[in-house]
Amino acid sequence: MNIYGENIVLRAISESDAPLLLQMINDPDTERMLGGSSFPVSMSAQQSWIQRQANNSDVLRCIIADRSATEVGLGTVILSDIDRKNG
Repeated sequence: MNIYGENIVLRAISESDAPLLLQMINDPDTERMLGGSSFPVSMSAQQSWIQRQANNSDVLRCIIADRSATEVGLGTVILSDIDRKNG
């Protein structure tokens, strides 16, 4: 299920997003802004991470995309500690 806004869409992460995610996690400026605790990631490790996320129902990770070009990722959003009982 995609979540649509006026100009953007939040969609599930797919294997085709691996290059975008790899670029983001390996960018020193981005890594520093996110807490500075990651190590360089290879493409195969990134692809394995994407596959593992498919079974994680505790955290919602989405790609932010332009509504007119949903296949092109612009960034990510992560929702965690979701209280499904109380919404």
